Amino acid sequence: MTESCIVPDGESWRLLESPALTSTRSGQNTSLLARQVPQCFTEFGVAVPIQNRAPEGFEWIMGHTEAFRQQKLVDGLRWTKRSGYVRLVIVWNLDYDGAWSDPNAPYALRREGWESIALNALARVLLER
Repeated sequence: MTESCIVPDGESWRLLESPALTSTRSGQNTSLLARQVPQCFTEFGVAVPIQNRAPEGFEWIMGHTEAFRQQKLVDGLRWTKRSGYVRLVIVWNLDYDGAWSDPNAPYALRREGWESIALNALARVLLER
């Protein structure tokens, strides 16, 4: 089993993989980088501050903007589509409406009375061929 994730890296995305969890079965590399194993990416999201506030431990998001989130999500989704081996992407999270101090809240793409610009951008990418 290979544990991996894609993460923002400057202007693009890069794949992180835990080599300790990369296995070989009968000499066959099951590494994600070897592109032999279909993948599902869960909790695919970018956190941004809510009303200039971030939950405790999330100070690192204070420089993130909605435009930054939109670009990173669009780039990441395009990357997964081009990869040819990512079968499912679960965007984290669509409509969490908890308090700004909840660690799930900065990832929400929709809250009561508000919607991220990333939603329409993601929809357009999904329709691209």
